[in-house]
Amino acid sequence: MEIKYIENQSFGIWFIITCAYLLLILLSYLVIKKKWAEKQSSLIGFRTIMSFRSDITWHFANTHFFNVFSKISIISLLIHVVYFSVTKNPEQAFVYSRNFYGISFILLVVLLEVILIYKFNWKGEFRKK
Repeated sequence: MEIKYIENQSFGIWFIITCAYLLLILLSYLVIKKKWAEKQSSLIGFRTIMSFRSDITWHFANTHFFNVFSKISIISLLIHVVYFSVTKNPEQAFVYSRNFYGISFILLVVLLEVILIYKFNWKGEFRKK
């Protein structure tokens, strides 16, 4: 009896984490489609020093950030589902997918900021070649 309860509890934890990933994917999709991060004054958006320089940098940063963020969320969800289906251990599946998600997010922010610095000057205009 005890084993069945633990398996049901593990599946419940796994299901809640999977729904959280799906919610993140849906949120990033809505930000792209509804253009919620269109204006710099919005609460949603890729908010860094370079992205606030001009409307061009804001649009460039947010377009690329949310496109890549949604793909990272899908890959992390796949890692979570596949690892859980193989090992039946929701905690370990969560740890691996969370680590991938965190490292990918940090790399995305740093790389996008470097791209903004490379493509735009400090006034927010494209660099002349």
